[in-house]
Amino acid sequence: MFFSNKSLEQAGESMYKPAIESALDEARVLIAVTTSPEHITSEWVKYEWDSFHNDILSGLKKDGRIFVYLDAMSPSALPRALRQCQVFEFEDENEDQKLRLQQFVVSSLGLRPSLEPFSGPWYSVLTPYGPGAPDIDIRCKQCGLETDFTPSERQGPPSACPNCGLR
Repeated sequence: MFFSNKSLEQAGESMYKPAIESALDEARVLIAVTTSPEHITSEWVKYEWDSFHNDILSGLKKDGRIFVYLDAMSPSALPRALRQCQVFEFEDENEDQKLRLQQFVVSSLGLRPSLEPFSGPWYSVLTPYGPGAPDIDIRCKQCGLETDFTPSERQGPPSACPNCGLR
């Protein structure tokens, strides 16, 4: 999973374009998040979704998918290419909308929900998906701390609970 502010900061990248292009080349899914037409059409944001969209159209990303998550704007205000995508609208009163988006993306990738939750020595898994899901939420069996890890970033769960130290 690539999130430009977080991923570039962690990687120490000073040149955005090569890092973004590398992430776009590796990605199967792009989620465009926006709160205004000006944001979604800003230079770098447009570069990202437009490049990804062109790769899908040209056949370079036959299984590529774009999803749009928006707040405070109408889907009709999106650029034409993004109006063709699955759009999720932010709703203040709907707390499981992120889970709906996650489930939709995971399903579109052909991943299936895990039939039985897996767990580690000190944690239980809360996410209803197996390894390969974008984020896996876990809870410490002793103190109840909830945290997550992202296997797609080649990060495994911590070796011990960061709160109580249970291994």
